[in-house]
Parts: sequence; structure tokens; C-alpha cells
Amino acid sequence: MYLFRKNLNGAWESDALEGNVSGEGYVFTSTEGKFIISDFGKSQKLWDWSRDRDQSVDGSYVLSGGKDQLIKYREIETGEERIFDTLEWHTEAVKSISVSFDGRFALSGGADNKIKLWDVVSGKCLRTFEGHNGSVNSVCFSLDGRYALSGSDDCTLMFWEIFSGKRLFTLTGSEFPITSVFLTPDCGVAFSGGSNGLKLWMLDWELEEKQPSDWDEGARPFMEMFLRSHSFRYEKMMGESNKLEMDTDKSTEFRSNYILTEEDFQELLYLLGCAGYGWLRPEGVRQELERMIKELKSKFS
Repeated sequence: MYLFRKNLNGAWESDALEGNVSGEGYVFTSTEGKFIISDFGKSQKLWDWSRDRDQSVDGSYVLSGGKDQLIKYREIETGEERIFDTLEWHTEAVKSISVSFDGRFALSGGADNKIKLWDVVSGKCLRTFEGHNGSVNSVCFSLDGRYALSGSDDCTLMFWEIFSGKRLFTLTGSEFPITSVFLTPDCGVAFSGGSNGLKLWMLDWELEEKQPSDWDEGARPFMEMFLRSHSFRYEKMMGESNKLEMDTDKSTEFRSNYILTEEDFQELLYLLGCAGYGWLRPEGVRQELERMIKELKSKFS
């Protein structure tokens, strides 16, 4: 059972996956989070990383940044574009952007050695993180949105608490600039990529015991994003003969022609567990899921 992460006690390098020795390094993950792909210019390597699921996204917008120091928001469906608050922009090129799982916040890393936290809706900068002594080439949210990992030309990784701005830990040991970082959904392992290959770091958490419960409102944003990444058609998991189908024609927020199966429900439980809500009883989650989908059906009917 996944428990609530209370404090980060420390971290250490666990392994190095070597073999790429030239060009810039980047780390990608498969949709399911089972594999890590490293790209170092002249070669690509596929590393097996046993992980059942990765978080899904609704694909409603994209954020971009570049040498013009701006962060641009573009809605996928309408093409509407706007620029985030220019009074708080980076003073040099934007090197990396990460969006929180619930889609409300974004992180940007810049060649000015800074990391910025943004409110996606307003485009306002909420906080600036300082500590790196080189370009911040990669930033990554934890799945629960509480923490962030950054990698820099100064050859360090830094682990941050988002809403306090506190730097919790600095990981050293890389002899080369870090060009890409990634956190596993359960926040138990961090990956960093550089021209010397891929490094794996173990994160040691102090966990907080929670009594089993049917539901907690803190889990709602994760449930909502999960639903937005699936369709309105819903197969009730209580039995194949009892189905609740939802019309997708009147909503562009959800994908159509998809049925939420028992396997998808297990994916949701895994997602909630990675977000620190593994102490929720499955039947309580199931009941809340059914209630939310019925509300959505009523809203769009």
C-alpha cells in the first residue's frame, strides 16, 4: 500500500546505465512507464524499467519555451495562444517545461540558472527557485505535484518542495552536465541523463501512516484528470451486465469510443497510490468514481 510521503530523508546513486558517450542526453518514458529511452545524438537506447503505469494527460493544451525567453500557451483544439506574464520571464533561454498532472501548474527551467513556478490559467509566476550555478536544462514534477526535480549544467540534481520553495536535497556525483531528469510515478526513483549515460537514484522517504478510508477530497484532482484523459463511455465495474454509457458528442473534453474497464480502474488505484492515497479503500474509490461520472453525464446531457 502506498502511504503519504512526509519527508525526504535522503537519496543515493543506485546504478549507472552506460553506453552513450557523445552528444547531449535526454530521457524519455513510454506511455506505460515501463521503459526508459535515452537519446544521445548518435544513438538511442531502450532500458527496461518495470513499472505498471504512468500518469495520463488530457492533451488539452501545450506549453512551449525557447530562446526568446517567453513561455507560450496554446490550446490544442482551438489554436488559441497566449504568453505568460512577461514581467516575470526568464532573462535567458527557456530550456525545459514540465506541467503538473492536474494541469494547473507548470515549471520552467532556464539558462539563467533559475526555475519558475507558473499558474497555467492566469499565466502568473508564483515562485522562483534559485540554487543552481548553471543552466537548468530539465525540470520534472512529481505526480502528486508537491515536489520537483531539476538537472543542470552544474552537474547536480536538486529536489524541491514546490509550495514552500525549499530545496530538500542536492544530488552530486555526476561529472557531466545533466540534460534530462525524470521521477517515477511513485517518487521512489529519479533518473538523470547526460552525455555519459543514464543514472538511477533511489529516494528515501519518511512515510506517514494513514487509517484506511473510503474517500479523501485531496484525491479529487487526480480523479478528475484521470476521467478527462478517458472517455465518457463507462463500463460499470460491478458487472458486465450493468453498464452506464455516456455520450461524448456534446463534450470535447473527453475522448470518445472508449470504455473504462476493470484494468483502467486498477490504473486509477495505482495513480492514487503514487499520489499518496494508497490508503483509500478500493470500494470507496469505486463509489466516488461512479458518482462523479453520473454527475458528468447529467452535466453534458
